[in-house]
Formats: sequence, C-alpha cells, structure tokens
Amino acid sequence: MNQEATILIVDDEPTNVDILSQELDEEGYKLLTACDGEDALIKVQEHQPDLILLDVMMPKVDGFTVCRILKGSGKTILIPVILLTALRTHEDRVRGIEAGADDFISKPSIGTNCCQDPFPAASEEHRDEQEKGLKNQLQNTIKDLEQARIELARAQERIDMLERAKDQLSKFVPASVRKMARPARKP
Repeated sequence: MNQEATILIVDDEPTNVDILSQELDEEGYKLLTACDGEDALIKVQEHQPDLILLDVMMPKVDGFTVCRILKGSGKTILIPVILLTALRTHEDRVRGIEAGADDFISKPSIGTNCCQDPFPAASEEHRDEQEKGLKNQLQNTIKDLEQARIELARAQERIDMLERAKDQLSKFVPASVRKMARPARKP
C-alpha cells in the first residue's frame, strides 16, 4: 500500500462517502471528497489525486460525463477512475468503458435519504458480509492499479533510456546523413 496515495471519493450520498472514507482512512490513504461531478472536476484539477472513486448517478454532471472529461484531458488521462454504480446492466457497463473507466465496483442501491438504512432488507450479518465484500473488492482494485502505475513508470524509464541511447548514437552519424533522415517540414 502506498501511504502517500490520495484518493478522491465522489458521491452525492453522504452515507456512501462515510463508508468509503472510514475504510480508506484506516488504510492510511489521504482522502478528498466531492459531492457532485462539478466539484469533482475542480478537486481533480487542484489536487491531482492518485485514484478516483466516482459515483455514476449524481446531480449536475453524472459520473460517465466526469470520466469522459478526465480521460479526454492530457493532464488527467492516467488517473485511474473506478465507477461506483448501482447500475447493473450490460449497457451501463459499456457506457462506463466507453467513458474510459478503469474498473467498476457495484454498490447496493441507497435511497436519497442519508438516514435511511442502506440495506433495508438485509440482516446485520448479511450487511456485514456485503460491506466486507465491497471493501475487499476495493482493496484488490487499488492493489491492481498501484501495480499498473509501477509498470507504467518502468515503461517510461525504458522509453527515457532509449531516447538517451538514440541521442548518444546520433552523435556518430554525420550531419549530412542526419539531414537526409529527417522528414521534410511542410511550410
């Protein structure tokens, strides 16, 4: 686990934010929260989090749109986005993938009243099992994303090394040959 990692939790349901915040805070992550898509876009620009947990159904700007905006920007394209969704249809998953989501976590449907029981038909034991399952799924996804970031950094190091080697080798190529190798510039 990366103790320095910052996670942005975006959800309009305070209960969901509280559950995720409590678990991730215990794990030592730095947390940011946003209650809607507009707020999320502002926080991403200000803080550049390492991971975004993004609810799909929100007022103002929905999660699909936020994800599409983030993945369409050079500054934020590499920030992993995990969609938190109560939507379970194949079409909704496709929309998320098309928007650029890196992963999905299904969540139970929670009513608009933040004091309402998030699992009204579930026993406390079943509710604990569901919560543990969601926490495990989130932890596994975070580990996978951390590993992907490590691999991306290694790939960037290799690219940098190859660029340096190319620069070194170009010193041995006569200037007249280098001119011939460069593509002609268009006016």
